[in-house]
Amino acid sequence: MQFYIRSLVVVALIVASVSWSAESELFPNIRKARKQADQSEASSVVVDEEMIVTAPKPKRGHVPQFEYLLETYKARSKGSLLYRQGKYAEAFPYLLVAAKRGFKLAQARVGFLFQQGLGTERDGEAAIAWLALSSTPDTLPEIRNYFRQQWAKIPPEYLPYLEELIEEYREEFGDRENRVVCDTSRKAGTHFGKLTCRFMDESFYQDFSEAINSDEAIPQIGGGGASGSQSQGGGYPGSGAGSQ
Repeated sequence: MQFYIRSLVVVALIVASVSWSAESELFPNIRKARKQADQSEASSVVVDEEMIVTAPKPKRGHVPQFEYLLETYKARSKGSLLYRQGKYAEAFPYLLVAAKRGFKLAQARVGFLFQQGLGTERDGEAAIAWLALSSTPDTLPEIRNYFRQQWAKIPPEYLPYLEELIEEYREEFGDRENRVVCDTSRKAGTHFGKLTCRFMDESFYQDFSEAINSDEAIPQIGGGGASGSQSQGGGYPGSGAGSQ
């Protein structure tokens, strides 16, 4: 039964993605994305989470170590850069690290990669779960709209199973659980939205900003932009879920 649901979700999400024609930094045109992926050279170096973040994960409710914050920001920045360059296989492990630590742009991108099978095996359940985590009131309207399109394609009888799966993801990878705060704003002089996520505990380290700014691999802390206007609502439809 579970295998059948997984297969059905994959098919539903593939159909949903075909109808998505908008071009954006977060959710690129799928034909263009596949062409970029085919043209980019695959890295021969296998990268896993333990190689990217060597500092131990803090216990729930505890302040993370300085190195944990710094390595996570580096992973988010590198993954974002590789994603924008169409190097999805290289970007995936770095984005997954940031996604697991509550960063919404990374969660949205990881969900898209799982949905399309870009840089990783296609996984409809993981795709919808990551997209749901990124779709909250304090995220970009573009992310919420994309998730709602995908959610609407799934038959109602399978939604309770997926809602339970999403809650499992939220309990482990949600922003509150990882002591991450996010907010949206407008880029100066434009109507484009900007989503900024950061660890709430970075202020405990007085030299944190200096360390971040001196590292060329991190152009900004917790940020990222995409077009979109503000709208109300969040969570996955029908769940009543709000911000993580």
